[in-house]
Order: sequence, then structure tokens, then C-alpha cells
Amino acid sequence: MKFLFTTFLALLLIAVFFVNAESEEKICSARNSSCSFCTDGPKCTWCEPSQSCSHYSIIPKGCNKAQWYIGQCTVAGYWLIIVIPCVAVFIIICLVCCCCCCCCRRDREAEETKILLKSTKRRADSDRRQAYHEERNVEREVERV
Repeated sequence: MKFLFTTFLALLLIAVFFVNAESEEKICSARNSSCSFCTDGPKCTWCEPSQSCSHYSIIPKGCNKAQWYIGQCTVAGYWLIIVIPCVAVFIIICLVCCCCCCCCRRDREAEETKILLKSTKRRADSDRRQAYHEERNVEREVERV
């Protein structure tokens, strides 16, 4: 019983998908008058060389990569779907690298500051010890005389 119900549900979903896809293809095919009319339709793509409207696919068959439009008629779909996301990812990677470099530089500057403070403290301690030893040497000279 459970198997029959699952099978029936799967067949129903497949039928709805194919009927829906076919109806969307018919809707797009009926919008062949112009690019703006075609791209106003849901999931419709305008192919400039053939002057036809078809259901959305990543790269429509029979269209040059720079001559199909989706959602608008200004920028070709190739640029919208492929090039712009690649450029965006490149820019994001560059920003992440810049942030990492800035953080490393800040850490390096903090480390240099710590080293400078330690060096200054060591120099002061060394000067203080040297002054102490010179004072002791002067006292010893006075005691000998």
C-alpha cells in the first residue's frame, strides 16, 4: 500500500512538472513579438538572431552567447549569467585578500612595537647596570686610596 502511494505521488509530481514545463513553453512561444514583451514573461528568454521567445534555459540553443536576453533587453544573458558572477567572485576574493593583508600588517606593526618596547627596556636596564657598576668601581677606587 505504501509503495503504491509513493509511486502514485511520484507519477503525479512528474506529470505536473511536464505539464507545467509544456505550458510555460507555450506561454513563451506566444510572446514572439518583441524582446521586451518576451522578457516580461515568466522564465522566458529572447533569442536575437532568430527573433524568437523560448522557455528559459541556461544558454539557449541556436543563440550566440552575446545575443540572448533574459529578464530585460539591455544586457545579454551571457554577461548576466556567466561574466558578472565571475567578476563578483574575483572582487570578493580580492577584498578578502586585502583584509587579510591589512590584518597581517596590523599584527606585524604590533609585534614591531612590542620588540621596540622590549629593546628600549633592555637598553634602559643595561644603562642602569652600567651606571651601577661604574659607581661601584668609583667607590672601590676611593676605598683603595
